[in-house]
Amino acid sequence: MKITIIGKFGFIGNYLIKNLKKKYIVTPINLRNINLKNIPKKMKDNIFSSNVIINCAASLNPKTPDDFYLNEKFTKNLLEINKHFKRTIIHLSTVNVLIKDRIDKYSISKKKAEISCKKYKNLFIIRLPLVFQRSNNGYRNIGPIGDIHSYLDKFGFFYCPFIYPGHLYRPIEIDEIKKQVTKIIKKKT
Repeated sequence: MKITIIGKFGFIGNYLIKNLKKKYIVTPINLRNINLKNIPKKMKDNIFSSNVIINCAASLNPKTPDDFYLNEKFTKNLLEINKHFKRTIIHLSTVNVLIKDRIDKYSISKKKAEISCKKYKNLFIIRLPLVFQRSNNGYRNIGPIGDIHSYLDKFGFFYCPFIYPGHLYRPIEIDEIKKQVTKIIKKKT
C-alpha cells in the first residue's frame, strides 16, 4: 500500500509520516518553495503513484497569493487531476468551516476549498479542531496549541490548557487523526 502525504514539514503531516511509514510505503511531499500553479511533472507522478493521497498542506496564516492558492484551490486542482487516476484523497480541513461567523482568513479559505470540492468523488474531508500531542506528562506544547500557549504566556495570562474560543469541539489528540486516517485507508483500498 502506497500513501502520499502532502505537507511533510507541518505538525500533522510530519506526525502521519512517522507513524504511517511503520505499516505503509509513504512518499512525503514538500510544497514549500514550489510554484503551486505549475507543480513539476515528477512531483505529480510521485503524488499519483500512491493508492491514497493525504493533503495536510495548509497555510495557517495566509497572506500571499500562494498561501491562499494552497488553502483554496490546490485541493480542487488535485481532485481535478485525480479524475484520471481515481485515487482516494483525504483532505484535512478545519472544523471552523462549520461556524457561520468565523471571519479569519484561514477558516474562510478552507471553507472556499470545501465548497469548490463538493462534486468530486474519492474525497474524504476530516475537519479538525485544535490538535495537540500527548506525552508522558500530559500534553506537549507542539503545534497550534503551543503557539496559543506561547502567546498567552507572553502576556502573563492564566489559561486552562484546552480552552480555545471559537472551536465547536474539544481539542483532539493527534493520534486520533492517525486512527481516522487509517480507518479510511483500510475501508477504501
